[in-house]
Amino acid sequence: SNMARNANREDELWWRASVGNHDINLIMNNDPDSKHFRLETVGAGSLSGMAWELLGRFIADNDYLETISLSTGHYLTDAEMNLFFCGLKNGGAAKEFTLSGNSFGLSGIRSMVPSLCSWNLTNLTIIGSSCINAECFAVLVDALHGGPIETLSFNACNLQNISALEIDIDDTFPHLLAMDCTTENISRCKLPHLHTLDLDRNNIQNISSLEYYTHLKELYLDGNDIGRDGCMVISKLLQKEDSSLRVLSLNSTSMGDDEAEILASSLQHNTKLTDLSLLDNQFRVKGCMAFLKLLNDISSIDRTYNSNHSLTSLDLPR
Repeated sequence: SNMARNANREDELWWRASVGNHDINLIMNNDPDSKHFRLETVGAGSLSGMAWELLGRFIADNDYLETISLSTGHYLTDAEMNLFFCGLKNGGAAKEFTLSGNSFGLSGIRSMVPSLCSWNLTNLTIIGSSCINAECFAVLVDALHGGPIETLSFNACNLQNISALEIDIDDTFPHLLAMDCTTENISRCKLPHLHTLDLDRNNIQNISSLEYYTHLKELYLDGNDIGRDGCMVISKLLQKEDSSLRVLSLNSTSMGDDEAEILASSLQHNTKLTDLSLLDNQFRVKGCMAFLKLLNDISSIDRTYNSNHSLTSLDLPR
């Protein structure tokens, strides 16, 4: 449909006068250069409800836009989100979508679902939104289920758990359980193409669903009190032969000496992990020695030879 390009002249004149955003004008004209769009607080402050819906319509009717970033502070609430995605009406074809420092919650998240289901989104980032909780996370993960999403970031939100990442075998395949069939070979990952998961600075304690994400290449859990149970989950993941994890960041996760030893032990035969960051944790000499021994065990020639030579970057508490 050419709804946006055929918006009446009065709307268009009002839009240009009130916004004056060069990027928006490129989008509105379906310009081939309109590949990236960013709207910040200064530009969002002048937008009315009609403007948000028009913006959605312009994006829906654009053939070139690849990335959208809305960093609009308190100007993007549930009401604006509903208007914006009402204008989109499943249109557009963005690959990357970033929402930073906004004020919407569950209602705004739900308004995104039809677009997320129709876009071939590879990167979704939500930063600094205290209203985004575990229920919001579950709605978005379900919308992205089975899709091409490769990078998922919920940074400084209010997630209490991430169990939505895991497929519930009991609910999804009850007939197999009734027949006493094995479910070991059934994928329990809702996001089978996910390579990077950034969950820094949330309130997450239970990370058990990550055990099945052997295809992850980068995992960031800074600022979450994952405890001993969380370290055990990561330990199991790192010991799996098909683990693809290359980068792991566990800064400020309240890790003590025992947890450090668990993690170090899990890396004895791991040949994939290259970068590990454990800054601002609680372990001291005992935990640090476990990692130093992992990298260069001088107790014998064989153990020196069999030390971990894959881990090339290691940051320990100072």
